Amino acid sequence: MKALLGMLIAAVIFASAGTAAAEEITPEQADRIVSQMKNPFVPVASLEEAEEQSGYKIERLKAVPEYYTAKPEVSVVKGGEMIQIAYQEPMDEKRMLYRASKKLSSQVMNGDYSDYERDTEKRIGSYRIRIKGSEDVIYAAEWTSDGVNYCLLVDDGLDDVELEEMLTGRSASE
Repeated sequence: MKALLGMLIAAVIFASAGTAAAEEITPEQADRIVSQMKNPFVPVASLEEAEEQSGYKIERLKAVPEYYTAKPEVSVVKGGEMIQIAYQEPMDEKRMLYRASKKLSSQVMNGDYSDYERDTEKRIGSYRIRIKGSEDVIYAAEWTSDGVNYCLLVDDGLDDVELEEMLTGRSASE
């Protein structure tokens, strides 16, 4: 999430700099810039409503780790460009974002351009997934299925077994 925030800040700075060299900004200035930006996500009552607004259905996660809230927040980017399902972890307020789009690539939806120790592809079920993270922790996963691009962004990270359970409903040992 920090990388996405950084990307947004960088885009604003780049756009406002024009041809002049960009000046460094303080964290306080960055917070003010971001707080003035309009949130592109519009909350909706259900995933079905999000799919109706977007004009396509998305694959459901088969399992979600139990430490996330049972009722996630569902939102749509104006014009149905992207559906986002945000799961909240109540204890330390970490989030997991599940995003889908027919119009945007998984890399654009991800928005995390950090350099990770692990940036590999892995097959899970019928999916070929690009995984980003450390050796044991996955912070981002990207894939395409039936013409829809998906990404999963996890503040605290997941391990390979949790990711497989989420996508297939069964653990890697089954």
